[in-house]
Amino acid sequence: MPYVHPAKSFVTSRHVTVRVAALVALSAPFAVACGDSKSTSSGTTTSPDGGVTTQPTGTPAAGPVDVPFLVSEEFSASGYMGDSEAARNSIAMSTTGSDCLLPRASGAAGTCYTVGWTPVLSGDPGISWAGVYWQGPTDNWGGKPGKDVVAGATKVSFYAAGRTGGEEIQFKVGDVNTKMDDPTLTYKDSFGVSKTFTLTTTWTRYEIPLEGAQYTQVIGAFAWIATTTSRAGISFYLDDIRWEK
Repeated sequence: MPYVHPAKSFVTSRHVTVRVAALVALSAPFAVACGDSKSTSSGTTTSPDGGVTTQPTGTPAAGPVDVPFLVSEEFSASGYMGDSEAARNSIAMSTTGSDCLLPRASGAAGTCYTVGWTPVLSGDPGISWAGVYWQGPTDNWGGKPGKDVVAGATKVSFYAAGRTGGEEIQFKVGDVNTKMDDPTLTYKDSFGVSKTFTLTTTWTRYEIPLEGAQYTQVIGAFAWIATTTSRAGISFYLDDIRWEK
């Protein structure tokens, strides 16, 4: 399901939160692999499997952002959206280590997210969609300039896995407010690309090509969107989301 402008859908912005009750039945996003870790002076940690991960600070670094970079360290997973308020509010994301699919993929860094969503069907035929944008700055649907990003990125890569397998998820980069339907939102992404993947139960690396994308500022660095006609819960994992040259 393509991104729908906030004026046309139920959209809100919030930081990633742990919603434990909802995750018991589904699951949610994660930041660092569980187990003992060793802090470093740069704010990173060394995970038990030897991979270096960066603890999210909640305040992305001031731009411009050089490429490559980890999306979780520069953008905020704050843009919750859906076809209804109920659909949007039924999204659950967590950054708790024990929620993540372990072990993480070899070399994975940044934040590992576990996503859970309980569809709320309406209409005839019943269909529902929901998703989350990683925004710059936080809570930005076009009311502010995007985050300065150095030119030269050719792709966005990430690891994903489904809890049961077979989850069909659309992933997007850019495309925030490109139609500019709301005159109060005067900024937009200058590009938008998306790809849909069917997940398996094991970590798999996916890529979204950015060749030809022209940008100086980016509002939506990454997003996932799920669409369904079923009331069955959807749960999947995301890790190591990064812009690359």
